[in-house]
Amino acid sequence: TSRFKIYRATITAPADSRQMAVYLPMFDGSAMVILNGYTVGRSGSMQNPIADMTYQPTLFALPRDHYRSGTNTLDIIVSAQVPGGGRLIPFHVGPADELESAHALVSFLTVDILAVINGIFVVLGFCALLLYASGDRDRLYLWFVLLLAFSAARNLNILWPEWPETLATRNWIYLTATLGVLLSMSGLVSRFAMRSETRMDIGLVLLIVPASILIWYGLQTDLWANWMRTNAAIRVVGIILVPYALIRFLLHARSLAVPVHSVIFALLAVGLVLVLHDIVQSWPPRRLVFQLSNLAALPIVLSFCVTLVSRYAAHLAAIKAHNRELREAVAARESELAESHRRESEQARRQVLGEERQRIMRDMHDGVAGRLAVMIQQLRRGGAPDESLTDELQHSLHDLRLAINSLDEELGVDLKAALESFREQIEPIAKEHGVELLWEDTVTESPELGPERTLQVYRCLQEAIHNVLRHAEASQVVVQVGGDEQSIELSVRDDGKGI
Repeated sequence: TSRFKIYRATITAPADSRQMAVYLPMFDGSAMVILNGYTVGRSGSMQNPIADMTYQPTLFALPRDHYRSGTNTLDIIVSAQVPGGGRLIPFHVGPADELESAHALVSFLTVDILAVINGIFVVLGFCALLLYASGDRDRLYLWFVLLLAFSAARNLNILWPEWPETLATRNWIYLTATLGVLLSMSGLVSRFAMRSETRMDIGLVLLIVPASILIWYGLQTDLWANWMRTNAAIRVVGIILVPYALIRFLLHARSLAVPVHSVIFALLAVGLVLVLHDIVQSWPPRRLVFQLSNLAALPIVLSFCVTLVSRYAAHLAAIKAHNRELREAVAARESELAESHRRESEQARRQVLGEERQRIMRDMHDGVAGRLAVMIQQLRRGGAPDESLTDELQHSLHDLRLAINSLDEELGVDLKAALESFREQIEPIAKEHGVELLWEDTVTESPELGPERTLQVYRCLQEAIHNVLRHAEASQVVVQVGGDEQSIELSVRDDGKGI
């Protein structure tokens, strides 16, 4: 019934100068090592409140000045938290340098790795809350945060064995966190598998509150007896819930992709098997074993990360498909707009050509046709000289050509090309009259005139040059054309007699 147990061994003093040590992989509570009546070292508090240093592997050096010649007595006192405890698995005595590697490995597997895992839990839990708060209201994140919180609280039993100081509070945190891990793990697996939890899952998690209150009051009244009862009840809950959660995942996780489904199932299975290991191993008769369930949350966390990655990949694929559809729709719309613009341009061009035809018909009626009618009347009267009729016919023919040339779309766009076309027509006529035509074109930026204004420019030049050929008795005529995007300037000069 005592909280203390003493394990005694006899050892022989080392023959060489090597440093000897005693290595305790695991013990129930706190431990103190005594060599020949001298305290060598202590791990945790030996008096109330007794620290739970069980999972803190310890290496104690054995000073050479405390050895006796021949046989030496080595006592290991284990102080347990409850009566009947004080268990100790086999310990090792030997050279310190040889035991150090074993001590470092077990310390890493039982303590250091838990500290890293708890740090990962804090970061991932914060990220999950950010994802939930950012607008993705999937309760999977809340289940995940709940599991991380309970797992981290349970790991504190190993990482901070002397906190809190009250033994009842320490055990209450451990038991409540263990129950919370089992219940939240079941709900998280359901959310993985079916994308929605059932009322039973939510109800089980809500049971943590009254269960935690009952555990608290039970530990305050009879710590040891109620600890044993509660621990046994939690083991029963675990034996039922763990296989149940695994079966639910197998039955309902059909919506996941096959590779993702396999990876998540394997990770969940590892985590659940670790939990079952501790449940079975800790069943009476009680043995002191390493708690693998402290690592069970890690594969669960990895399965959550795999789920997030698969969701991200699915969303990315959906976005790419949507972008591809948008590009196709935009391309189709651009093609429709281009076709519509082409039809509108064609219709506008036809309308302009129609208007130009009407204008040409009016010009021909008022200009060429009028001149021809006058010449016909003169011929009928017999009073018109042949030279005058020839000039009138020539003038009418040029006017007709100018009207026709003004309809050329390219000339209506490019002023320099239109003026060059006019020059090719007028230069032979000037030579026939014995007049030299000098042409100077300084147009920098050709404004887009259109057929009507191109014809106006033609007629201005035609009228001026024809006046020179008819009346100026000149030997040379100089035509200068200049302009920019805003205006056109025409200049016609001759060396004739003037007015």
